[in-house]
Amino acid sequence: YFGYYLTTLSYLSAIYALQGKLDQATQSVEETGKLLQEEFIQENLDRVSKRQIVHTFNLTNFYVQTRKKDFNVEESSEIVKNLYSEIQINYSDTILLSEFLLNAHLSYEQLLELQKKDNPSLKRVTHITSFMMEKTRTDVELTAVERLRNCIVTLWKRRPQKDETFIERSFVDLLLAQQYYDMGRFDEMNKLLKPYSDNLDTIEVLEQRLFIKGMMYFAAHRSGDFTAAPKFCKTIEECKVNNFTRLEALLTSYI
Repeated sequence: YFGYYLTTLSYLSAIYALQGKLDQATQSVEETGKLLQEEFIQENLDRVSKRQIVHTFNLTNFYVQTRKKDFNVEESSEIVKNLYSEIQINYSDTILLSEFLLNAHLSYEQLLELQKKDNPSLKRVTHITSFMMEKTRTDVELTAVERLRNCIVTLWKRRPQKDETFIERSFVDLLLAQQYYDMGRFDEMNKLLKPYSDNLDTIEVLEQRLFIKGMMYFAAHRSGDFTAAPKFCKTIEECKVNNFTRLEALLTSYI
């Protein structure tokens, strides 16, 4: 029964991380790591369960690290190498997996290899893999604007899953908004994000909610709504309070 407990603990750490409870997520990750070293666990936990638990543990740990301003992917090279291998075999939470693909600095060739895999979790985020392939492709010479356009087209052309969640859909819209920002297309950015003003609270992933909120207020301000500026600054403060230092720095750079 320790297997059930460890599995629950590993998923609980993922829930904490996605809710923005980074300290609690870190504590759960550390507790899971210590328990996995216990001789009793080593002898009584089956190989498949242990592999899935360790994978969820590593994926959550990577997510927590990438929320920090001082995150350096080179310092996480070992965990990236491990996760790249394990995401091809194990179940992965959609948001945690998407964040890994966005932050792991995988090569075009590595991403292409993932596209060929039959893993259900990877198939669910094919559009994210394709998006990152457009970001990293070196087989053709592209201007920055051409690359951004290709990224936008890739996201618009995706085929949503029949059971796609609101969080998954908003994750894609957030990526689109970032591309519009980089191109200076603020009116389109505003049009895309404005509908979220009525249902932000339904986005359970706290950092994602704050990111969309910040981008939404920024786009509204650039489109002529000057009441949005104070709300944008308040969102930055919320990032600080919740220790999302990387997002805080990014939104601050928009000022």
